[in-house]
Order: sequence, then C-alpha cells, then structure tokens
Amino acid sequence: MADLASTAPGKGASLVGIKRTDLPSTVASTLAAMVNADIIVPARDYGFDNTGATDNSAKLAIMLADIQTNVNGRGRRIRLGAGTYKFNTTWAFSSYAAGLVHNIILEGDSPASTILDFSGCPAGTDGLTFNLGTHFIVKNLSIASAPRDGLVIGLGNSGSNYCNLFLVDNVIVQSSGRDGLVLVNAYLGTIRDCLSRNSGGVGFNFKGFSTSLHVSRCDAQTNTGAGWSLNAIIYSEFSACGADSNGQQGWAMSNMQSVQFTACGAESNQKDAFQLTTSDASAVGLPTQAQDIHGVVFSGCYGLSNSAASAGTYASFITAATSNSRPIDFKILGGNAYGGTVSDRALILAGSSGQVTCHKDMFNDAGCTAADSVTGTVEVANATVSGRRAITYMSSSQSLTNNTMTLQVWNAAFNTNDLGATLASNAIVVPRGVNKVRVSVSLDFAANATGVRQLFVMKNGSTPYGVPTAQMNASSGGDTTLTGSSTAISVVAGDTFSVQAYQNSGGALNLTAGAATWLAVEAIN
Repeated sequence: MADLASTAPGKGASLVGIKRTDLPSTVASTLAAMVNADIIVPARDYGFDNTGATDNSAKLAIMLADIQTNVNGRGRRIRLGAGTYKFNTTWAFSSYAAGLVHNIILEGDSPASTILDFSGCPAGTDGLTFNLGTHFIVKNLSIASAPRDGLVIGLGNSGSNYCNLFLVDNVIVQSSGRDGLVLVNAYLGTIRDCLSRNSGGVGFNFKGFSTSLHVSRCDAQTNTGAGWSLNAIIYSEFSACGADSNGQQGWAMSNMQSVQFTACGAESNQKDAFQLTTSDASAVGLPTQAQDIHGVVFSGCYGLSNSAASAGTYASFITAATSNSRPIDFKILGGNAYGGTVSDRALILAGSSGQVTCHKDMFNDAGCTAADSVTGTVEVANATVSGRRAITYMSSSQSLTNNTMTLQVWNAAFNTNDLGATLASNAIVVPRGVNKVRVSVSLDFAANATGVRQLFVMKNGSTPYGVPTAQMNASSGGDTTLTGSSTAISVVAGDTFSVQAYQNSGGALNLTAGAATWLAVEAIN
C-alpha cells in the first residue's frame, strides 16, 4: 500500500496494470504509462489556481520547462479545466530545435468557462505566443486582457521563418491592448469558430507573408481599429467570417493574390466594409508574386450600414484605391450591399495611380441609392446587366419643321426595359450599375422625294465619337428610313441618350410612328 501511494519513480501508478477489455489484442500497460502519454492537467499536476485570485506565472515557468526541455514531455496535451487562470507574464511556447515542432495541444473546457487572464502583465506584454515551428493546437478557451497582443502565431517570424500545420479552434480573444489574434509568416494553418473583440487595435492582424490558410466562421467585433487587417496572403480562403461595429474598416487588405472570400460580411463599421489598397510601402520585402491585388473574389458577400462615421464617405461594400502605379483587380460574384443612409455608396473605385479592374456578376446594390464613386483609371465589367436593354418608340407621328434640327419626342415610354432605364426630357437615362452600352436607332421619315434626311444620336446633349449618325438623300419610292448603331460607349449613372432629326423637303414632314422608329440602349457590361 505504501508503494502504491508513493510518487517515487517505479512506484504509485507504475504498479497499476491496465489492459483494455473491449479490444482484446491491445498490449498490457500501466496507469503511469497511460497518464504520461496522454495529458497534463496543470490545475492538478502543477498546482495552478483557477479562481483568478493568484498569479500562476511561477508554476507556468516550471510546466513550460518540463514540456519543452524534457523529451518525455513532448507532444503533450495541456488540459485546463473550467476557471480563470491569472498570469503576470506571457505564456510563450518555443519550438523544439529538432524539426522546429511544437507538438502542443492547449485545450480548455470552452471559451466561456476556461479563461487565461493576462490583465496583471506589465505594458507591452503579449498573452499566448508561438514562435516559428509546426504542429500545435489551441482550442476551447478565452484569452483576455493582454496588454499588447492576445494570441500571436509566429512571434519573431520574418524572412524564411514560418509557422505551419496549426489549428486555432473555438477561441475568444478579448480586450487586448493592441491586436487580438496576430499571424506572422504562416502557411497550411486553420483558424475556425473564433471571435476577436474589444481590442485596442485590430481584431485579426495577418502580416508578413502567408499562403494556404483556411479561416472559417470567425468574427471581429467592436475593435478600435479594423476588424481584419490582411497583408501578403496568397491562395487562401476565408468563409462565413464577419466584421461588425469596428472603429475603422471591417476588412482592410493589401497585397492579396488568388484569395477567395465566401459568404463573408461586414456590418456597422465606421469606415468601409472591405477596403483594398496598393502601395510601395505595403509591398516592401515581398516577392513579386505576392505584391499588389490580383484575382481576389468576393463570392456571396454582404455589406450593411457601413461608413457609419461619415455617411457616403466610405464604401458600404468595397473601396479599391491604388497608388505607386500598382494595380487592383477583383471580382464580385453574387452578394448584396445595403447603405445605412441614402447617401451611401456600394463601391468607391479610385484608380489614381494604377488601374482598378472590377468584375461584377449578380451583385445587388439597389439598397444603396447613391451612385458609385469612380475616379481615375477604372474598368468595371458587369456581367449582371450584360444584354439588358431599353427600347423606346413613338405612339404618334411627329412633325419636323423644314430645314431645322429637331429633338425627337419619345411619347410612348418603353417597349422593352429590363435595363431599368428611365425617360427624361425625351432621353433614355442610364441607370446605376451599367458601365458600357451600345446605342441603336431607327427613324422612318414619311414619303417625300425632295432633300436629304439626317439623324444624330446625342450623349448628354452632344455628339461624341462612336455614337450613330446617318444621312441619305430622300427616297423616291416611299418612306426614307435611317438607322445607326454605336461602338461600345463608356457610361456612368445618369448619362443620357437622345436623338435629333433633320429634313429639308421644303415643308413640314412627319416622322412616322411604328416599328421603324425607335431608340435602344443595350448594356454590354
């Protein structure tokens, strides 16, 4: 009995035999071997206090020395039961020199019940950190009140130093003095079901150079800075993630290539929902293949009531702004944008130094009544409206004065209008969301063999290159019909197209109503 109660080597649990009865072929072992190979429970094995009243830093140092220097401790699962664990120092994991692996699983009961409290740390102290290395998991706990960053993956990483093959699962990081969850130089990492809130800086800050990340069902809430700050990320995916009520942008991004955002959203942020920017400064130290923004796709994403700090100043959905001749190209596939006020814009595209290329398909921005802001070198391709058209015609003939240019009167509204255009002052008005159009026209002059007949299509009251014009001598065998079609014409919301007609038959002459007199505007993107 004394030997069974002893903690000396070779006694105690080493004397208790174990063999599974449900799997007869398993090998017999001892209770000590099972415990040593499975888990460490700090609250029990190292005397951690879980009431939140006592600093556990000294006991933490002993535990870390055991599991990071003793070969028998490698690969341990560190299990923290319910409670608040107070630390006045960083909980820092360093990788093992052999293979640069951590082999650590840090696990609580749940974010609501297992809390790591760093509120007693001195200024400039991080909460939980992992330096370069691989194979580690953090799950089912909260990290609270770190004076600097809450959870740092890749502490000290730079150049060719990376963290990979890690999982952060069901973790809340809250009330950090600077950023919540920080990622530096990482690849093949998964972050899921996490919340970063109430930090003094950014909720999720991904920096350095990262690839092949999968981030899902994570939310950044009520942080002083942006919800998400993402720089230098390639071939990665963010799905079902949110950014709500942050003090800056919901998502602030630069230097992104081949990154997919699926069913992500931003609501009630002070600035833009999603902000894309390029600059020389943000690209310092990055390989060419990771610089600028190329091939970023927003699939089924959502923006609601953003630009809260100043209505209409920031994009309720996406702002894309270039500098230093660095381009941005991205695609919106599906998705919705709803402004908080009538002055909010869904898109603000500023190609002041470097081209912005935006591809849209099935994007609903009807909830933003203000026109998008487009300045500089910008190309917008809108597959949603391609092929839609507005066709107007006359319900009764119009008399044209001899030898006088006359504005054509369209007095029958539209024959077809799936474009959503309107008529104003006898002109078709281009609606929001249309970027290029083709304009066609047909005018039928009543029979008269004298003089010439002319038509001119006017854009905003003038005749630029590319719009239809036509002239011919009057037909001697009946009505004279003039037709014309334009090249692709760039437009913005509110542009107008009208028609002027001319005849010099020697007297008044009718333009005849019917199928041969009409004006059409067709969207081609």
